[in-house]
Amino acid sequence: MRRPAIRKGRERGMALVMAIVIALVCLVIVAGLMQYVISEYRATHLDWRRVQALYCAEAGVEAAVEALKSNPTLTTISETTLESSLPGATGSYEVSVTPVQSAGVDDPLGAKQITATGYVPSKAEVAAGRGVDRRVVVIYGRSTWDFGFDAVRARQGVEYGSNDNLTVVVDSNYNIVNDPSVDASIRVTGEGATIGSVYSTAANKAHVAGTVSAPGTVDVNPSRTQGVFTGPDQHVPNAFPDAATLGYDAAGNLVWPPVGDTWAANYYQEALAGGTIYSASGTIVGPKYIELGGSGTLSGVTLRGPGTIFVHGNMGDNVTNGAPPATLVVSGNFTTTGNTFYRYNPAPGTEEAEPALILFGETAEIKGNSTWYLNGPLYALNPNAQVLINDSAITCFGALVSNGTVKFKSSKGALGFPQMLKSKRFTLRGLPMVLSYAAQ
Repeated sequence: MRRPAIRKGRERGMALVMAIVIALVCLVIVAGLMQYVISEYRATHLDWRRVQALYCAEAGVEAAVEALKSNPTLTTISETTLESSLPGATGSYEVSVTPVQSAGVDDPLGAKQITATGYVPSKAEVAAGRGVDRRVVVIYGRSTWDFGFDAVRARQGVEYGSNDNLTVVVDSNYNIVNDPSVDASIRVTGEGATIGSVYSTAANKAHVAGTVSAPGTVDVNPSRTQGVFTGPDQHVPNAFPDAATLGYDAAGNLVWPPVGDTWAANYYQEALAGGTIYSASGTIVGPKYIELGGSGTLSGVTLRGPGTIFVHGNMGDNVTNGAPPATLVVSGNFTTTGNTFYRYNPAPGTEEAEPALILFGETAEIKGNSTWYLNGPLYALNPNAQVLINDSAITCFGALVSNGTVKFKSSKGALGFPQMLKSKRFTLRGLPMVLSYAAQ
């Protein structure tokens, strides 16, 4: 009777050993799982803190961009906590701003390098080895809007009457020359796949000393051009900035005073930085804001650059720009009459097509025997702009860029396209923006 009792005792001992072994195995497994979970938690937490630090750095970039709008000389933003602007947020940032340089020379468009460092939870904790930091480097500057290299570029269309010529090529003395290497082209960018034409109100077909392109009809004789291109593929979408970006309201009126991130506001602020004058005479050096009440007319003055001169009003006769020339911006219209002129003088020794004249008004018209020595492009940015060549001779020398139409009203009126503008691309500075981004 004693043997079964001994057998049962042995079985109970073996069961206890097995239970202990299984418990040890489970303990090892649980410990491993706990270590894995803790490791994953730490990695996830570290990743999240790195993401937070990146957000902090990007917040620093945004703060610098906003500050540069009112303080272009900004160089640093000391450590700033996110909680100061976003209650409950964790982290901080600091920023340095330096000019973009090439061969030791600052970028002519004023581009800046913004270096923002984000810290979580703070710079001090990062220095003590208990935090995370991330860095973002961006290049912030003025974008460039490319208006092409055409002698005449219009969004809505080009119209002419009994003209024999629409464009001719001229030399530095404004004499007509035969130079097939110069494409004094006409391009209608269009408002749609088939909207936007070059059309004649008379029976004749004019001569163009270059190519002619439009999505709609082209009313010229191809044999009297360097080529005619029509059809939907000639439509150029977004050839001009939209009206709101330029600074116009929904009704097509220029918002005054210019506000927000618009082209008008940027030129306005650039000019204001140089001071305001209310009576324009003699020589005016940019940057300068000329207040003429919106309806007065600037005439009989000499303008000097560099910098922006913004005229709140119209522009009339006998205005000379340069040398060196200013970026001349006019809120109203531009009209010359009689034996008068507008003259743009490039800097000596250069043939750069700088922004000769920028109009926000609806009408630019050359009348009588007046002459426009543009020597570069005239930019008529109003969405309903009308550039009117109303003269009995070729007295407009340069290039015409119209957000609306160009009309050759007089039978002898034509555009003289200077040889020095051959293949020149006409560009304007757009709005400040982030041009490149790199996160570290």
